[in-house]
Amino acid sequence: MFDASDESIYGIYTKLKYLDSIRAPIRNTLIITCRDATFLYSRNHRGRLALKHPLVTGESKIIFHLESLKAYFNFELLIIYYTYVLTESCKPFMFG
Repeated sequence: MFDASDESIYGIYTKLKYLDSIRAPIRNTLIITCRDATFLYSRNHRGRLALKHPLVTGESKIIFHLESLKAYFNFELLIIYYTYVLTESCKPFMFG
C-alpha cells in the first residue's frame, strides 16, 4: 500500500514504475488525483516531507539522508519537540 496524501504526479509515476520493475502485481487499485495538488510537481520535490525515497526515484541516497538530517536538526523544531517531550504539554509558541 502506498498511501500518500498530497502526492504529485511524479510520485505516482515513480511508485508505479518501481512496482513494475520488481514485477509486483497491482490489483484493486484506486488512484485519486486532486487538480490543485497532483500536478504541481513533475520532478522530485525537495523538502523532507515531499522528497521521494531513492529506491523509488533512482536518485542519490546521500541527498535523501542529508535532507532528513537537515530537517531533524531544524533548531525551531528541536525546541518544540524537546519542550513537548519534557513538559508533555503544548505551549502557545508550538502552533503556527
